Amino acid sequence: MPKMLPNPCRWFLPLALAFCTSGVASAETTAPNPKITTTLTGVPFEVVEGGEVAFTVNHDVARALGDVQLHVEMKGRGPDVLESQVVKVAGKGAQAFTFPVPPRNGTDLLTFAVWYGEVWTEAIVPIMTTDSIAVLSKEDAEKRSQQQATGERWREESKGVIPAEGAVAMLVDALPGFDRDLADRVAARLEKAELKVLALDSEQVCNPFILSVDNFHTFVLTSSQVYPADGGPALDRFLAQGGDLIALNAPGMQTPVKKIDGKWMGAKEIREALAAQKPSQPLFDFETGSPKDWTMGAPKGEEATWEFAAPGAEGTGHAFHCVVPDFRNWNTFSGPALGQPLAQEDELTCLAAKGGPDTSRLALEWVQKDGSRWIATIPLTTEWQRYALTPYEFGYWHDNPSRGRGGPDDHFRPENAAKLTVGLAQTHTPLPGGRHEFWIDEVGVAPNPFGKLVTPGQIELTPVEMLTPGYKFHRVTNAASLRVSDKQCLLPPGELPVPEGLLSAQPRPQGTGYNKERKRRWIPLLEAFDKDGEVCGTPACLVVNRVGRFAKSAVASFALPNAAYRDPRVLDLIAALAKRVHEGFFLFEGGAENYAYFQGETVTLGAQTINLGKGAVPKCSVRLTVTADGAKQFEQVIPLVDGRAECQWKPGRFSHQSYEVLCDLLDSSGRRLDALTHSLLVWEPSPKPDYMTSKDGDFYLHGNKWYAHGVNYMPSSGIGIEDGPYFEYWVDKQPYDPVVTERDLKHVKAMGLNMVSLFCYYRSLQSRNLLDILERCRRHGLMVNLSLRPGTPLDFQWDEMKALIEAYRLAENDTVFAYDLAWEPAFGNHNMRQRWDGAWEKWITQRYGSLANAEADWGVPVPRTEGKVTGPSDEQCSKEGPHRVMVCAYRRFLDDLLAKAHATANGLVKSIDPHHFTSFRMSIGGDPTISPAWIGYDFRGLARSVDIMEPEGYGRSGDWERVKPGRFTADYARCMAPGRPVMWAEFGRSTWNREAMEQDLELENWTGGFYNDFLRMAYESGASGTVCWWYPGGYRVGENSDYGILNPDGTWRPNTHALHDWAEKFTTPRNRKPVDNWLTIDRDATVGGLVGVYNQVKERYWQLLDQGKNPGLRTDGCGLDSATAPRTAVGNVPYKPGRNPHKYLDAEFDRLEIRNAKGEWQAVADGGTVAVKREQAIVARATVGNLGEAKWLAANGAGQVGLAAGTAFLPILQDVPFLGTSKVEGAIVAKPTGPLSLTFVMRAAPDVTFGEALRVQLTVE
Repeated sequence: MPKMLPNPCRWFLPLALAFCTSGVASAETTAPNPKITTTLTGVPFEVVEGGEVAFTVNHDVARALGDVQLHVEMKGRGPDVLESQVVKVAGKGAQAFTFPVPPRNGTDLLTFAVWYGEVWTEAIVPIMTTDSIAVLSKEDAEKRSQQQATGERWREESKGVIPAEGAVAMLVDALPGFDRDLADRVAARLEKAELKVLALDSEQVCNPFILSVDNFHTFVLTSSQVYPADGGPALDRFLAQGGDLIALNAPGMQTPVKKIDGKWMGAKEIREALAAQKPSQPLFDFETGSPKDWTMGAPKGEEATWEFAAPGAEGTGHAFHCVVPDFRNWNTFSGPALGQPLAQEDELTCLAAKGGPDTSRLALEWVQKDGSRWIATIPLTTEWQRYALTPYEFGYWHDNPSRGRGGPDDHFRPENAAKLTVGLAQTHTPLPGGRHEFWIDEVGVAPNPFGKLVTPGQIELTPVEMLTPGYKFHRVTNAASLRVSDKQCLLPPGELPVPEGLLSAQPRPQGTGYNKERKRRWIPLLEAFDKDGEVCGTPACLVVNRVGRFAKSAVASFALPNAAYRDPRVLDLIAALAKRVHEGFFLFEGGAENYAYFQGETVTLGAQTINLGKGAVPKCSVRLTVTADGAKQFEQVIPLVDGRAECQWKPGRFSHQSYEVLCDLLDSSGRRLDALTHSLLVWEPSPKPDYMTSKDGDFYLHGNKWYAHGVNYMPSSGIGIEDGPYFEYWVDKQPYDPVVTERDLKHVKAMGLNMVSLFCYYRSLQSRNLLDILERCRRHGLMVNLSLRPGTPLDFQWDEMKALIEAYRLAENDTVFAYDLAWEPAFGNHNMRQRWDGAWEKWITQRYGSLANAEADWGVPVPRTEGKVTGPSDEQCSKEGPHRVMVCAYRRFLDDLLAKAHATANGLVKSIDPHHFTSFRMSIGGDPTISPAWIGYDFRGLARSVDIMEPEGYGRSGDWERVKPGRFTADYARCMAPGRPVMWAEFGRSTWNREAMEQDLELENWTGGFYNDFLRMAYESGASGTVCWWYPGGYRVGENSDYGILNPDGTWRPNTHALHDWAEKFTTPRNRKPVDNWLTIDRDATVGGLVGVYNQVKERYWQLLDQGKNPGLRTDGCGLDSATAPRTAVGNVPYKPGRNPHKYLDAEFDRLEIRNAKGEWQAVADGGTVAVKREQAIVARATVGNLGEAKWLAANGAGQVGLAAGTAFLPILQDVPFLGTSKVEGAIVAKPTGPLSLTFVMRAAPDVTFGEALRVQLTVE
C-alpha cells in the first residue's frame, strides 16, 4: 500500500458563497417512503462564520397524515444538535429555513437533518441529511473574493481560446515529482482526439473561478500523486458542479506541496529541513537531573525500567533509555513540569530518538496548562534520527479535563505547555506484544525557519472515489496478465504488459441489476489477473456519479506506474475514455431486479440511463437478454422513455438453477454503446434437508461431528469507503455486487474454511441479496451463522426478525445453521447498568419480599442514587468486602434477567423455525481476565436459552500466555452450560498503522503467530469452532483498522496461512479428552463473578495442565437435587423461606396459561388479569425451566417440586435436570365466588419457594 496522509480529508467542502445547488438533497435522495416525499433546494456548499445559511424544504405529505411536524436540525462534526427549528406542514408545499452560522472555531462544517414526527427515533419516514457545508473564516471569505476577481480577469483573457462546449484543463507546473514529458504526451494525444487542452499552473487550479465547469468539462491530472496543498476546495467545487476528472498515477493527492520562499516543497522536504533544526531552548538533555524525576503511567501489573544511559545521541553523554519487558496496553513516561514557559515563537518540538529492533514508533504528548492533551507519533529506526514537529502535528486527544478545545483550527500551543510525556500506547503506537525499548535525547524547542505554523501540508478535500485518500487503493503483487475489462464496452479489447509497482482501486459494485438505488456506477476499465485467472485488481476504472455531492460527474483513475504511460496503447485508452466521458451518455444500471429468485417467480428486467453531457439525450433503446448454458431463454428490445426501460420475464418454472442477464444500450442504428451483465440464481429448498444438530457439546452435520472453521464475512467492496450506511447495510440494494461476493467466497473456500458468519438488517428485507449470498455459500459448501439485526433479546424486535425469517424462507434453508440474535452486548460499568435499576428493584422485592429483608440478609444497605435503588458500584463489583452478598445477589439478578429475555426470544424463533440454533456473539462474556467491574453476560444466565456459547477472543490478543486463558473460558462454558457447543464468535487483531496510514508488516507477521496460538488454544480446549474477524483486507474507515485475513489482491497473509495450516486438523472429528481432575468453583464466594472464580482456582488449574492433566470445572451445586440441596441462599447465607433466594434452586416461566371464562387457554404475564367463570374450577398450565444446578424431584416427599399458587400445589410429573423443562397442569381453585389475586411460583416441599413469581389477578364472571 502506498504511503498515505495521516488525515488527507478534513471534509472541507468548499464552494464560494455565491454558489449553491438545488440538488444537495435532491429528488434522487428522497426519503423512500410513499407517505412523504422531500427535496431540498438552495443548500449552499459553503458559508461564512457569523453569516446565515438558508435553504428550502419542499414537501409532499400524504393527505391521510394531516398536519405533521417538520424538524430541521443543524449539526457540526459531532452528533449534538446546534440549533433546531420545527414547523407544522401538510400536503404539498415549500418551507424556507434560515440558520445563523456558528464561529469556525466551534465547527468547520455543518450538516442539516430533516425529519417528520414527534420523536426522531420514531420519525415518520427515514431522516434525510444534507451533504456537508463548509464554514469559512472571514479571512477565507476575503481570499475567495480575491480569487473571484482573478478568475474574472483570466476568463476575459481566455476569450476565444475556450470552445463553447468547454475544454480539458491539465495541471502543468514545476512541482516535485511532476512529469512534464508525460503531461505533454497526454495533451498531444487528447488534442489528436479533438479535445481542446489548456494548461493550468498550481495557483490557477487552486482558484475555483478558473477551475470551473464554466470553463472546463474535464480536468486531467497526469501526475495526480502531487498536488498543491491549497487546491482541494477548488477541485471539490469542480466535481460538485458536475465536472469530470481523469487522474493518472493514482492514488492522487499523496504528496501535498506548498510554495515556500518561491520553491515548491512537499512534506518530505519540509520535514527534512525542519529536522535539521537543533533546539534553541533545551528542555531535557539527560546530563542533569535524575530518572526519578520521570514518572511512569501504565495499567496495573505492567512494568518497565528507565534510566539515563550512556552514550547519548551524536556524542552526548547520556540519553533517556526505557525498556518495556511485555508491552500490552500503554507505558508512558512524564518528565518534570516545565520550569519556565516556552516562548510563543518556539513552536518546533525537537529531539533525537531511536528504537530497539522491534520498536518502530514512539508517541510524544504535550499537556497544556488547561489540561488539554496533544499527541504525535514518530517513526523509529535502530539508529539515531532527528525530529522536529510542528504544533499541527500533535493531534488533540479527547480524554482530558479541558473544555472547548480540539476545534477544527485548534492546535497545540507551545506557550501554554506544561508537561511532556513520551512512550508507547496501543492507541498511537500499535506494536506487537513483548519486549520493546527506546532512547530519546536533546529534547527542546526551536523557532520554525519557514515562519510560524508552516507545516507539512494536507489537502482539504472531500474523499473522492477512485482518487483519494490512498486507502482507496491497494498494491497488486501477483498479476500475471493485464487486460481491458470485458465487463465494459467503453474501451476496445486489448492486453497490456504487467508493469512493476502496479496498484488498484478497491472494488465497488457495478451497475448491474435494476432498481438498486445506487449512488454511483463503478466501471472496471483495466483488470489484472493472477496465474489462476482470478481478478486481483482493477488498475483503471471509472465512476459515474448519479446523486450525492458529486452528482453528474465522472471520475476515472489509472493506477499504473509512471513508466507504463510510455506505451502508446495506454495513451490511446486514456484519449478514448476522455472522449467517451465527454459524450456523457451511459447505462447507469441494467438487468434483473433481483440477483436470486425463488422457484416460479416472475422476473422484472429493466435499465436506467444517465446523461452527464450538456447535449440532448440521443434516441436509444435497451436490449435485455437472458441465457442459460449459452442458450437464449428470453430477449426483448425496449425504446427508452425518460431514460428508463422495463419488461417482465415470466418463465413459469425455472428450468435452470443459474442464468446470465445481459443489458445492452443501443443507439438508433443498433450500435452497442454500453453493456452490463450479471448472473441470476434460483433457490429452492433441498428435497431432503439436512439441518445441523448438536449433542454432548458437539455439532453434527451429515451424521458426523462438525467444527466451525470460519470467518466473519463482509465484502471487499466495503474497504476504504466513508459512506456509513453503504458499509453497514451491505446486504441492501446499493452496496451489493454478486461478482465481488463470488470472488470473495472462492477465496474463503480456498483457505480451507467451512463456514462464514453473516449479518442482515431488517431494512434489507426487500433487497433479496441475502438469498443470493446464501445460495452462493451453499454452492461453495460453506455453512452460515446468520445474525438478524437490529435489536437484542433484551430489546427484541420480533416482528422484524420474524419477517426476515419468513420472507427469506430461512426455516427451509439448511445452509444456515444458527441465528445470532444480538451483537456484542454487555452490561458494562455502573453507568451503563443503571438502565436496569428498575428491574433490579422489582427483583429484590420479589425474591426477598421487601428491600428491608434484602438489607437484613446482605448486612449492607440497598445501594441508592438520589434516593432511588441502583446496582452496586464498580468498586463493589471489583473489591471484596462486606458487600459481597449484595453483589452476588446482583449478579444472580442479571442472570435471571438474561435467562428470561433470551428464553422468550428463543421460543419465538423456534415457534416458526425449529431447525436452527439461536445464540449471539457474547462480547466479554466468559473472559476471566476482564475487569470485574465491567460486567459481561455470564454463561450461567444464558445456559438454558441459547444453543451455542459464543465468546469473543479480543481479550486473548497477545502472546501465548495471554491467549491460553481462553481454555478456561471453554471449560467455564461447559460447566455453566453443559451440552452446549463452544464456538468463538470473533477473534483477531488489526494490523493497520494509524499514523503512517498503511499496513504494518511487523504487526502482520505477529498476527500470523497470534492466529496460530489462538487456533491451538481452541483445539486443545475442545472448542467446536472459531470464527475470525474478519474477511477483507484493507482500511476500514471509522474504526481505522485492518483485521483482514487476505490482502486485497488475493494474496495470503501470515494469518491466512495459519488458518489454512490448521484447517484439516481442526475440522477432523475427534473426542474430547475426559476430565481427570475436577475443580469446584463457587461464584457466591466472591464479588468478582467469573473473574473472581478464575482467581480462586487458576493456580491449581494451570498447574494441572502443566502436569499433563485435563482439569474440568464444576460448581458446588453439582450432583445436588431438590431434596439434598443445603438450605443456603444466594451469597452463601442461610436460606429463609420467602425472605431470600435459594442458591441452588431457580426457575423461570416459559409460559403460564389459565383457562378463562370462555373456556379458552389464555396466556398471562406478571401483573396480568384473567376473567374466569364463577363457581367453576380454575385450571392452569405452565411450562417452567430449571435454572439452578439442583435437579427437581417429582417423587412425593421432601424435595418434591411443583407449581404453587395460593394453597394449590401441582407437582411435576418427572424429574427435571439442570436446564431442563417441565410442564404442569391442574386445578388451582375449586369454585371461585369473587375476584382473586394469586402468585404462581415453584416450590420444593416442604417450604422452599424459588425462582420467578408471577402475580395474576382473577376476575369472576
